[in-house]
Amino acid sequence: QVLEEREHRGEMPLLSPEEAAALLERGDRSIGALTHPWYSPGDPDPAGVKLKILREALLVLTHIEAIFVDYASLFQHPPKWTRTEAENEAFKRSLNLMGDVYASAVGTTVLQIKEIPPRPQEFDGELCLFGLKAGVDEAEVCQALSGDLSTEFESCNLAFESTYGVVRFTTHAAALRAKAANTFSELCGGVDTRYNERSYDGRVDGDGGRDGDEGRGWCCFEGGVSGELLVRLSVYPRMKAELDKLPPKLISLASGRAPEPLELSHSDVWQRVQQVVESIEMATFTGKGDKEVVPALYKGYVERVATVLASTLA
Repeated sequence: QVLEEREHRGEMPLLSPEEAAALLERGDRSIGALTHPWYSPGDPDPAGVKLKILREALLVLTHIEAIFVDYASLFQHPPKWTRTEAENEAFKRSLNLMGDVYASAVGTTVLQIKEIPPRPQEFDGELCLFGLKAGVDEAEVCQALSGDLSTEFESCNLAFESTYGVVRFTTHAAALRAKAANTFSELCGGVDTRYNERSYDGRVDGDGGRDGDEGRGWCCFEGGVSGELLVRLSVYPRMKAELDKLPPKLISLASGRAPEPLELSHSDVWQRVQQVVESIEMATFTGKGDKEVVPALYKGYVERVATVLASTLA
């Protein structure tokens, strides 16, 4: 929405569909596709950490002329409001095609940010209640609390955003206990901390001073499709030789260091598919229904790729 407002002022931060298609068809990986963990719902980068990383990287990666960022490129819910019906339909269409953006063997360079900065103080003690049931009020929130949690409750704003409310505790430890105890399971469809410290694709206990987890479902999907087609094409020597002439397909970005190209695993294709499917299914999703939808998106993409390659390269 902000980018559209800039266009209305005569600035042109967005490519037209024709311009974007032409750049993709050039086949020189001049479109960057950012894959990254959202730090909070409604604002994936509240302190501007990823924006700084990205801006510094683009000064080095001069072959990139345009960039796809999900938050800016897909319709989001406006503050205190929801997408229009037309915007919602466009959003759904985009989700179904988003894997192709990351997967393109020659059209895009995938820029991967896995970094999870320390939690900003203003997010301490806050839980998001997603999919609140109709009529839920503060009295019911307080009634759901028991024991010491009732004494550590500070406030709640059930209309914080159109898609979720926020409950605040006096300490972040209390918020985590409330989440672990499923305190609000009868009031809403899901609960998570407002600042999401879950890893990109999984970590062990103690890594970075945080608890272990299985990662985020959408990140596992994006990371998986980013190399799917390239891994399959690279088994053909002449094809691999041509692809190797292009800039790196997958580049890791982080604070305080130069961009680092990542080597793609060339293990058995079907073993790789199973590993990616398992990582997606084990990961955590915040959005309702994504747990079923995203693995199906990946499997559907794999089937399409396999069918096309079988007919093209046979």
